[in-house]
Amino acid sequence: MSVMSTITVTVPATTANLGPGFDCIGAALSLYNRFQFSRLEPSATEKLKITVTGAEAAKVKTDESNLAYVAFVTLYDRLNQSAPPVAIHI
Repeated sequence: MSVMSTITVTVPATTANLGPGFDCIGAALSLYNRFQFSRLEPSATEKLKITVTGAEAAKVKTDESNLAYVAFVTLYDRLNQSAPPVAIHI
């Protein structure tokens, strides 16, 4: 059995931050955030590599405080495993 080396997670945008009332009128958005997680080789000197493209990319944290990375580590914590070295592209 082979281990998947890359997985992409697509998260739809929400109307929650638009202001009051937008959620109850059913505003539809065709905006998404895409997160691609790829295993780094265990021998890699970097244990975390985060790259970001798109509008506002400069505002996204690229260190261990990045929420995508925090969620990744939390998943492995819940599985009682150590998180492997990972490259995340947002």
